[in-house]
Amino acid sequence: MKLAGSRSWRFAAHTGELVHLVLRVRDAAGLQVPAAPDVPPPLQDPPQPAAGLDLDPVLTGADWLTWWRDIVALEGHRQLLRPDQMTTSWAKVNRELQAQTKVLAGPPRFEGLAERPGLQAAARAVGRTPRGWVDRQLQAERHSRDLIDWPVVNEVVHQVAAETGTPVHSLNGCALVLLVQGAWWHQVRPGVVLCSVQAAGDRHTAAELVRAAVRSAL
Repeated sequence: MKLAGSRSWRFAAHTGELVHLVLRVRDAAGLQVPAAPDVPPPLQDPPQPAAGLDLDPVLTGADWLTWWRDIVALEGHRQLLRPDQMTTSWAKVNRELQAQTKVLAGPPRFEGLAERPGLQAAARAVGRTPRGWVDRQLQAERHSRDLIDWPVVNEVVHQVAAETGTPVHSLNGCALVLLVQGAWWHQVRPGVVLCSVQAAGDRHTAAELVRAAVRSAL
């Protein structure tokens, strides 16, 4: 996780295997997902099509959208956690998050998808995100730079504090950065935006999405 901020304000830009596992299932299984603003474009590096699947791509696509939203909600919650505001131990919180993750997406068996057999079959066929897949693409895209450049985040956070009269130390937000095509982003809940790596890397677009995340969390 790339984290920007002092001990007070906080903005996290994160890309990880869990959200990309779900996107790989969608793309490899050829699911027909209902159109919705929080559905990202296809992956930049599409996986090989999953062979031998016997499922309804429309019904399974609808199940996938519910799964995607559950995963995004979990990841967004994880990234917004502030240790200085927690009333319980970080170890306990982490155990709870790990348990929720296992229920939602526990490869290779994906037991938590048992009531959605088409989706479970697709997830099992695709399997885990290959080790190093995310890091290799990020290196190719960002060349070891932050997902969102520090000066952009710092400037926008302080602008929001000044514009709203909010103490800067109370500001919080996050971006879940996805290896998908195009300059795409969408705010999914207060404090949380989804965005493509291309959107995160563009100074103007990055400023817009950081502002949306931080202001919406007030």
